[in-house]
Amino acid sequence: MSDEQPRNIPLIILSIAMIAAGIGVIGLGVLRMGSMWKDTQLVVIPTETTLTLDSAGTYTIFHEYESVVDGVSYRGRRLPDELTIQLVDSDTPIEIESIGGYSNYSMGKRSGESAYRFTIDVPGEYVLTARYGNDDTPSQTVLSVAYWSFNMVRFSTWMGVLFLLEALGVSLLTKGFSRAKKPDPEKLSQGGYVYENSVEFKGDPTRALDHAHAVFGALGFTNVIISNGTLNAKGPGMQSTNQPPLRGATKIKIETRNSLLSLEAELGGVRFMRNFLVFFPPGLALFLGGIFALLTLGDGMPKGFGFMPLLIARPVLDTRGLTPVISEEEMDRLILVKYASPETFLSMIRSADYRAVAHKRTDAIELGLLFPFSDQR
Repeated sequence: MSDEQPRNIPLIILSIAMIAAGIGVIGLGVLRMGSMWKDTQLVVIPTETTLTLDSAGTYTIFHEYESVVDGVSYRGRRLPDELTIQLVDSDTPIEIESIGGYSNYSMGKRSGESAYRFTIDVPGEYVLTARYGNDDTPSQTVLSVAYWSFNMVRFSTWMGVLFLLEALGVSLLTKGFSRAKKPDPEKLSQGGYVYENSVEFKGDPTRALDHAHAVFGALGFTNVIISNGTLNAKGPGMQSTNQPPLRGATKIKIETRNSLLSLEAELGGVRFMRNFLVFFPPGLALFLGGIFALLTLGDGMPKGFGFMPLLIARPVLDTRGLTPVISEEEMDRLILVKYASPETFLSMIRSADYRAVAHKRTDAIELGLLFPFSDQR
């Protein structure tokens, strides 16, 4: 029997439908644009012409700085300053608003940008008059009138919905075709969840395990033991649905074999609501994946670079918590220490004991402001 899960056919069908819906929306937009350009009415200034407007609503007047009308080519990169334009319905003038070039187009030999906008309540025939201030100015400006109104908020909303629809469709399609291995029933006993991952590791496995030991020890795990290239740690398990994922694990295992580093985290005894079982495992996987990535990349980074040095802390535990690390050892790493207050930290770095070993820390960074006080900067 295959240990791979079958493809999720319903999920594949749903994702294909979502992708098709997104493509359909794009197609409708293209058809609407094509219809708009088909019904565009072109006029050459100066003019007094009758426009037949078949629909009520908002129209946009574009300045076509590159255009062809009745076989004649026109080029005018700039709309004339002394241009008067009017639109009337019988004897009633229609308000024309100057809007500037917030939208533009280029189709074949026609290119233009928005210039004016007006709205009509009743379809019908309207007289458009457009003239230069100087009657001797030659005919060189072309206007196109289109049933078109651009709304930035509406456009951004539709584009956002379209992007999410396509992205979700592709994500679900990938998941539907995925044939991951079935979970081991023994590891999922008692309703638990297991996260597993492994990668090729070219760094020093001993240092990686030391890093992990510091991390899990600081997070309250017990029995953190390194033996024969393997780290094992025990956690408290899930106590509530809002508990941080990493601390909710019952077992953590990091193993180094040759050039392979593998991580396994087990979450046992989960018997909460269904939604918790649905949403918690991905959160645990994401959280542990981030820790695992840091362990994997740490030894390949230059000294003092990136986040990995944070995991190389060498704190000393006493009844008050983590105290300063002051030793005669050569320090070439970032030292992570928790202090009771900013004053405690400043007092430590000014102390005679610290100054006596400061010359050994030319490549080190003493970081005392990471954990100590959330309300201090």
